[in-house]
Amino acid sequence: MERYNKGESAPVSFKIPVCDKAITTELSEDFTLPDYQPEIRRLLRVNITLPPPARYISDSGAEFSGNAHFDVLYAGADGQLYTTRLSSEYEFEAPFEAGYDAEGLVVLADVVPDTVVSRVMAPRRIGIRARLRAYVRCYADYRHEERLRGIDNPETLRRLTDTGVYALVLRGTDEAVPMSDEVIPEQGEGEIRVVGASGNVFVSEAMATGGGVVCRGDLILKLMLCRDERETVPEIITRKLPFTHEVEINGVNPGWDCRAWGSCTDITVTVGEGRLMCEALMALTAEAQKNESFEYTKDIYSTAADGEVAFREVALPVCLRCMNGNFTQSGVFDAKENNLPAGARIVDAEGSASMGNMTNEKGRCVMTGEVRYSVIFLDGSEWGSRELTQPFKYEFDAPQGTPDGSAILNVTGCRARMDGERVAVDSEVSAAVRVLSPRAYRMVSEANFSGAVKRGRGEWIICYPDEGDTLWSISKKYHADADRVAAANSIKPTGSPDRADSLAGARYIIL
Repeated sequence: MERYNKGESAPVSFKIPVCDKAITTELSEDFTLPDYQPEIRRLLRVNITLPPPARYISDSGAEFSGNAHFDVLYAGADGQLYTTRLSSEYEFEAPFEAGYDAEGLVVLADVVPDTVVSRVMAPRRIGIRARLRAYVRCYADYRHEERLRGIDNPETLRRLTDTGVYALVLRGTDEAVPMSDEVIPEQGEGEIRVVGASGNVFVSEAMATGGGVVCRGDLILKLMLCRDERETVPEIITRKLPFTHEVEINGVNPGWDCRAWGSCTDITVTVGEGRLMCEALMALTAEAQKNESFEYTKDIYSTAADGEVAFREVALPVCLRCMNGNFTQSGVFDAKENNLPAGARIVDAEGSASMGNMTNEKGRCVMTGEVRYSVIFLDGSEWGSRELTQPFKYEFDAPQGTPDGSAILNVTGCRARMDGERVAVDSEVSAAVRVLSPRAYRMVSEANFSGAVKRGRGEWIICYPDEGDTLWSISKKYHADADRVAAANSIKPTGSPDRADSLAGARYIIL
């Protein structure tokens, strides 16, 4: 709210963006399978897992490095399914704008997969090409101090001040949250062979506490099992392992808006005595945000001297929404159009999602994007895979503003089935959403005063306001105190002297 103040002002501090970049990183690597791994007859699927990257912060920028894990599903020469995990390293840099140091720096980096392309180069050799996209935002402390020159008596200063807000966003990560489960599969003949295991992290709730964010949700564990060589089609077992875990973030307090997400970075399954012992590690990332306020000077003048005022335009992000949500996505695809053989048996399906755009429509935030499904099928004795894509639209409540959004999306469950000549797919998608909005502020940066205002003894000035004039603009023009002008003209202030109705009912002003 705008206010009329007199005298000097104290410096103000807020966080200002020093880096806002989308950085693309390319990975290209050829892998050779070890001798104990069966040869590849047909490559069916390559999933990518990206644990949180390590980072190094300097005065000039941030450097990031991490591992990309590729989980490969393929059919061997014996017609059975096999999996293997292959890993590659990546790194990228994000320079800061000049003139800022690392004091109080907040660094946010979301690394998501863009595309993954793979091909079989030899029976034991795979080439994988991946494009990673990193969205990096960094905020540093900025101290704004007015420079005033040529003013001997600060009591003659008159200020129009206002309150601004900026987003304070803090983040924390716990890279090794252990989870375990014991699975007893249905009894059957033959030894159990674990084809593969994967996990999806679904965070249903994120709540700020004193010094952290409590995350609640489920690790959705999926096991693919066969028994010796007798079974060609594997059995799929899905388990939900609930968790409650606090991610420490210094400076966070109850009442902050939060979001959280995670990835399953490692799974080990041990077979013994008809039981499967599953040990998993999750990486959990939590984020909390709130709007901090500060007071700044919109305009300034002196009642005793002429002056020239310079301004600075500052665009600061403001928090609109930070939350965890989820939605379901269903689709029906023509089997023939997608080269799915008639009569094929769908064995497994997984999905991934990516955000495309975010807009604000009538008080609701609308996020659009694409869901991609990887469908594994068996046609007679031949294994095959197809990728299906479908757009999505997800709406949630948010204050009005131009949304500048970030969303970590995860397909936590996916089911596909043949329905005659069509393929029906149902999925659940989790969304960890942060919505900011840029807000511009015009604040006084410098004022130079020179030459005393000359007034005649007993001088009266009568001013007839033009359209658009306010109590502030008239007082500034004639170097008068706005309070005295209002009192002398029986004007009852109803708010800021800069309001359009601050001179309501006044045909002329006596100064």
